[in-house]
Amino acid sequence: MLDFLERAWQTLLFASFWIAVVSFFWGWIDTYMLLSKSRQKLKRGFRIVAKPISPDVRLYLESLQENVYETKQIFFKDVTVGFILVNGRERLIQIRNARWRTSWPYVGYVDLSQPAPTLEFRASLPMHLALLPFIITVIAIPFVALMMWFNYRNETKTIEKFLEQKAKEMTEGVV
Repeated sequence: MLDFLERAWQTLLFASFWIAVVSFFWGWIDTYMLLSKSRQKLKRGFRIVAKPISPDVRLYLESLQENVYETKQIFFKDVTVGFILVNGRERLIQIRNARWRTSWPYVGYVDLSQPAPTLEFRASLPMHLALLPFIITVIAIPFVALMMWFNYRNETKTIEKFLEQKAKEMTEGVV
């Protein structure tokens, strides 16, 4: 009986390892597509959570007629660190925190045609599937959960602060 359980456990770990390897490479491509500035479809990735947006942020997003790119000068070159893509009544927001690098980036998605638009935080599903072997080995669950919580907190706060800053800049510029 123990041999059977040991063999089943090894098979499960082996299968989850290869699922994770395939998911990682698929996720790498999917993350590139998630962060791509050239695709027309703005509703990308899978929804992690949705939060209501403030009236100021909604007004700012509705006022946008063209894409907005946030750049910073790194050494002698301007580098795009974030953007807001505009496609009809949809907005895709992505900004990177300089102090937080991750393989699980989030984007913000807002559909302004909804009666009560929300800021949806979206991510790449395959990159999350790459964590499967760590979740199957029960010992790593607290580490993965803590890591994902930190990632969620940093990614969502960065996007929210970026939108609030842009809305504040717009209201200060108008007044």
